[in-house]
Amino acid sequence: ADTTPHAVQPYEVLLLGCSTWGVGEMQDDWNDFLFKLKDMDLKNKTVALFGCGDSVSFSSSFCDALGVIYHELQHTGCTFTGEVDPSEYRFDGSGGVIDGKFVGLPIDDNNESDRTDTRIKKWTDRLKVTVSSGSRPAMRLRSVAFRSHRSYMFQFRTPKSIFTGCVKTIFKTT
Repeated sequence: ADTTPHAVQPYEVLLLGCSTWGVGEMQDDWNDFLFKLKDMDLKNKTVALFGCGDSVSFSSSFCDALGVIYHELQHTGCTFTGEVDPSEYRFDGSGGVIDGKFVGLPIDDNNESDRTDTRIKKWTDRLKVTVSSGSRPAMRLRSVAFRSHRSYMFQFRTPKSIFTGCVKTIFKTT
């Protein structure tokens, strides 16, 4: 939450992650960041979303934060990628499902931790293909899952930089 929205400007690919708290609420530290980010020009940027939620205790609002971020950034000019088929999850409803797909990777480490690593690998493998296609230089994507208070980290390596997104720190460069 200590990253400013303007820090994303030099990057072509943004991995944005947020937990859903309670009944469909975003993490508090996302509010100011998203409020400023949604007013920026993100044309020519690819955005992949991921989020954590609890599909049992909050089955009717599972990973709603994905949908909130998607809707807020929809008019910024960015291109979204990384949608996920919801049929592999057990839940009653989600604001993160739009047009029959999750708009990003939902993670439920409370109830389906045995599927987390496979889901991350499958998602990041698809991102490798999606992000590497087109006019962008080929990107090497490496997924790294660190389990620490339900935090997950992903890294994109390009010839020039490393992108790291984490549900606790949102966006950070190293």
